[in-house]
Amino acid sequence: MKLPVFVKDRTIKFWEKYFSAQLLFFSVMICFPAFLFQQKTEIIILETLLFFFLAFSRRGNIKILPSLLMILAVTFFSLLTPYGKVLFYIGGNKALPITLGALEDGLRRSFILVGMVFLSQFALSSKLNLPGKFGSFSIGIFSYLEKFRQDSIKITSGKIISSIDEKLIEVYKNELCADENSQISEQSHPFGYVFALLLPISLYLLLFF
Repeated sequence: MKLPVFVKDRTIKFWEKYFSAQLLFFSVMICFPAFLFQQKTEIIILETLLFFFLAFSRRGNIKILPSLLMILAVTFFSLLTPYGKVLFYIGGNKALPITLGALEDGLRRSFILVGMVFLSQFALSSKLNLPGKFGSFSIGIFSYLEKFRQDSIKITSGKIISSIDEKLIEVYKNELCADENSQISEQSHPFGYVFALLLPISLYLLLFF
């Protein structure tokens, strides 16, 4: 799923103009507990949709099919352990009762998983820079994975491993050139600080609804 090129350029520039990668990362890390401890399924679904919109606008493209398959799979297996009010039956002789409790539990678990994926995609960026050796190492891995995810791999018949190796080497060389050419430190706009503060506060307030 991709935004049109002219829209993608504007949304990416917006995030880069008002928010530093470090500010968004730490803001999202604060959001994770509030999202995980949320008990109401409808709020979890709404928050997941919000995270999808944020990640989609910041990246310009996002893969939606794996998330949909995850929701269907987790919900399906949850329905195999029915409890709560029976909504209807599937199969002859009332073989599989579809219950409200199992359905809500499956949706809650699946949307939490998908929401965490979207939230992570929103938080991580190739421009993210964390202090310390471990921070540099972790961000290096995230950066390579991000570049690796964005570009397609040309698989040659009978040379799957070598094709992946060539792509990894290409990404590594591009990252080295990017590191040499990027010496401008990112700074956040005051609007960015306000948003980074309001996002986790809103999620924590929703815990009490």
